[in-house]
Amino acid sequence: MRNYRQATPEDMEILLVLSDLLVELDRQYDPTLDPAYSRSAEGRAWLEECIQTPNSCVLIAELEGRPVGMLIGRMDEPSPWRKIGERLAELEMFCVEPGIRGRGLGRGLLDAFAAWAKERNAERLWVRVSAGNADAIRFYKRELFSDYDVILERRL
Repeated sequence: MRNYRQATPEDMEILLVLSDLLVELDRQYDPTLDPAYSRSAEGRAWLEECIQTPNSCVLIAELEGRPVGMLIGRMDEPSPWRKIGERLAELEMFCVEPGIRGRGLGRGLLDAFAAWAKERNAERLWVRVSAGNADAIRFYKRELFSDYDVILERRL
C-alpha cells in the first residue's frame, strides 16, 4: 500500500514541521545546523521552489492520514571535474518520525524518489549524511548506497 503523496503548495506548514523535526534530530550530529532556517524567508522560498519545479521531487509520507515523514530530492548535474557522464539525483532532505520507523515508510519514499529520478534519466542517487548518524548510514547502506566521498573538516 502506498503511504506517500506528492506535496502541494498547501502542504507548506507540514513540510516546515517535518523540516523542524529533521533539524532537531540532525543537530546532535551537526550542531551548526540552523533550526530557524526553514522558516526564514530564504528557507521558505527554497521549499516553495522545490514544490513547484519539475526538477524537484517533494513527497510526504502518511500513516493513518497523519503526515509522519518527507523526502525532498532534486536532479543534479555531475561535477565538471569528474568524468562520470551520468545524470545524478540528490536526496536533500529525508525524515521519518523516529517512533514509526521500521514500517517501510522510508523505503517507500526512497523507492518513489528513485523511480522519479529514473524517469528523468538519472543514473545515480546521492545523499550527504553526517558522519555520526550511524542509523541513517545503516539505512542507506541497506538500500544499496555505498561510500563515495568523505568530507573532512578542521576547525581554525
